[in-house]
Amino acid sequence: MKENAMPDVHELTEETVAKLRAGLVEEGYIGPLRKTKVGFQTFVYRAVSYKEYLDIVDDLGRNPAATQQDLTDRMVLAGVVYPELTKEGLADLGMGVSYSLRDKIEMVSGTLADPLAHFLGDEDVSTYETWVDPTEDELENIKKLYGDDPFVQIRSTRLMGFSFLYRNLKGREYAEVAPTQEGEDVRERVLAKGILWPANTDWSMLPAFIPEALQQKIFALSGVQLEPDIEDDEEL
Repeated sequence: MKENAMPDVHELTEETVAKLRAGLVEEGYIGPLRKTKVGFQTFVYRAVSYKEYLDIVDDLGRNPAATQQDLTDRMVLAGVVYPELTKEGLADLGMGVSYSLRDKIEMVSGTLADPLAHFLGDEDVSTYETWVDPTEDELENIKKLYGDDPFVQIRSTRLMGFSFLYRNLKGREYAEVAPTQEGEDVRERVLAKGILWPANTDWSMLPAFIPEALQQKIFALSGVQLEPDIEDDEEL
């Protein structure tokens, strides 16, 4: 019988995990690190940053022959940190492994969906630190900015361990965030208006889909008919 070249879950030692974490921290990574078993194979994966995701999409967009399989491969190669994978090696994995890993990587990168099915049985091996939550005084100062305006609502949310305060946008603010040309991405303008805490966030290093998830929450609170989960967010 051919020996399985992929490591077993019991071979992933704490020392190896510690080295993985240290390497990611040295590279400036901020985000979750998870261990999972897909089929009989063990993987450690991380979030793909917003900048990494945009670079992948931009790169594939310049290739007319690019397919969803290419996007899946790029996401898996970017997000899986153990074992070391190559594009050629992906073809040797079980036929559904790459797609399952892409789902997990997108979820841990902040996609708005129910993560239970994707994370079931996965072990969180990350030790990253996020920013501190606003103090009561800071929160009160933020709320005072909008006074008793009955058309503004402020909410708090937590995505992949990162805390945010956000508000709805009014109709008169739409012109400030609306696209000026077809296909323009207005996400960063929406976040600049709608995210109240933390201020001046560097989105490029955060998990890739957190900005999109926050934009959907802002839109939903502004009355746009979307289906993100804001029901559990605390009204302030």
